[in-house]
Amino acid sequence: MTVRVLVAAWVVATAGCRNPHVDGDPCQTASECVGSTCVQGRCRHACNATADCGRSQVCVEGGCVPAPHGSASSSASASSLSVAGTGTSSVAASSSSLGGTSRTSAASSGPAVTAAASSTAAAKSSSTAAAGSSASPASSWSSSSVSAESGSSGCAPGTAECDGNLTNGCEDIATDPARCGDCGRACSANNVAAAACAAGECVPTCVAGFYNCVAPAVPLPDDGCETDTTTSIDHCGSCGRACSGLNVAARDCSAGTCTSSCDLGFANCTAPSAPTEDNGCELPVGTDSAHCGGCGNACERWLACDQGAGVQRYCGCSNHNECGPGGGACISGLCLCRTECRPGETCDHTDQCTCNGRPSCNVVETCCARPAGCFDLTIDRYNCGACGRGCAPGFTCSNGVCACASGRCLSGGTCTSGRCVCSGTTCQPGERCTPSGTCG
Repeated sequence: MTVRVLVAAWVVATAGCRNPHVDGDPCQTASECVGSTCVQGRCRHACNATADCGRSQVCVEGGCVPAPHGSASSSASASSLSVAGTGTSSVAASSSSLGGTSRTSAASSGPAVTAAASSTAAAKSSSTAAAGSSASPASSWSSSSVSAESGSSGCAPGTAECDGNLTNGCEDIATDPARCGDCGRACSANNVAAAACAAGECVPTCVAGFYNCVAPAVPLPDDGCETDTTTSIDHCGSCGRACSGLNVAARDCSAGTCTSSCDLGFANCTAPSAPTEDNGCELPVGTDSAHCGGCGNACERWLACDQGAGVQRYCGCSNHNECGPGGGACISGLCLCRTECRPGETCDHTDQCTCNGRPSCNVVETCCARPAGCFDLTIDRYNCGACGRGCAPGFTCSNGVCACASGRCLSGGTCTSGRCVCSGTTCQPGERCTPSGTCG
């Protein structure tokens, strides 16, 4: 009688879970299951971080459930699911080696992770490993091939999970111009003839006259072929080739050649082409009789570039014999024929003042050999203060000094009393504002 009562009591106690390890009887609470726990409405064998499930099972919410067909083994799946008692599942931080590169995936919390998702993630990892081995980028990638945008993990170097579809493998971010270096980072079409991506960097073919000099690094947006090397003073003719500031009033680039205006007494005569480094206004012309004030402005006949005062002299005489065959006299550096000549003039065989064999200049002009002719050096912006000395584009010449005009100081500068003001600094005459906000 006593034995029958005990057996009946055991049957009642276990009525909700006759064999929790096999049949998965229905339940509402864990108390209805003996030696097991209630998971998703069924009695299941209890599991945790140290107690594994059997083969073809996975640990979900602290209980063993059958793994979907084709999933990873229970031991592999269990490591990616949470221990019972939380009510939710989190993908634990894990580290694996793929294609010779170590990757670490960051933990993320969310709704319960099913065994099917774990199986799909395992398949995803296998497909990305194959992709990484066949398309490894040329440059060195970080140890974690994780897109900052998508937050994906488990991808081989040069790839990232970009489309949110775990079934199609990781996407190429090493050579795809639509996602170069990161998900959603497309190579710009700005002045681009043909877009291309190599090792996660945009390497476009540019339209004529433009180059990709800046090449912003990931994650900054790409800017295409942003630099006009025909006009940029910092990239004149080629990337990184800056116009020199040596003896320069205002740096300038035209057609890829540095055409800077010069300080008085210097000239830009060699103007080397890219890729040769620019040398600014390299030639002193203050007293050079072959280049008096400007390139190639040679003094006529016996005159020399040694008359006048200041930095820049002019072509004149120092004795009577230097005024030519007409028999003129030299007075205060100027030849005196029948009339007083202008700087640079001599006497012809009729004792008339002549400018390079042409008629004499008027009283406010100077005789120049290059450019040939008579010019007023006090107001001519192409011959300002000296023969052949030009001012910066848009500037004028006032009393032999280059002066700015409104809107011609560039880079946000203002023009005040003929001089540019750059970032609060008043520039020297003839200077304008550079892209960095300085004078020059």
